[in-house]
Amino acid sequence: MNDLEICKITENDYSDVCSLYNNELNIKISQSQFNERAKHILEGNNHDIFAALCSGKVVGFIAVERAIAIECDYIKINGIAVKENYQGQGIGSQLIAYAEHYAKEHNIDLIILNSSVRREQAHMFYEKLGFSKSSYSFRKKI
Repeated sequence: MNDLEICKITENDYSDVCSLYNNELNIKISQSQFNERAKHILEGNNHDIFAALCSGKVVGFIAVERAIAIECDYIKINGIAVKENYQGQGIGSQLIAYAEHYAKEHNIDLIILNSSVRREQAHMFYEKLGFSKSSYSFRKKI
């Protein structure tokens, strides 16, 4: 998509990005919860959320975190989604490329992401972009 712009989200984008979490990722979060969490995330030094804008409208986003492990620094993609009617137009690929550029700007050469086991199309998309399956992710709510 030629007229795509990727930039850091502003409060004006919160509603559209929250909608993407709810509708595309099926992560149910209220607008007020999203606003509070996004503001907190963006106040820190290690997180960023970028919006993909087409003609000024949010059509996708990517949330990234700079993280440190004993063995290396890495970028963790905490969320990525594109509106359903814009999928298949290269926007997701451009968001991943943006994250790769972001990583290089911070002298980081590893990107990690998790994806729900049910999102098989997303898995194929990530593998097409050079990601490889390397582990399982486990959760325990306490």
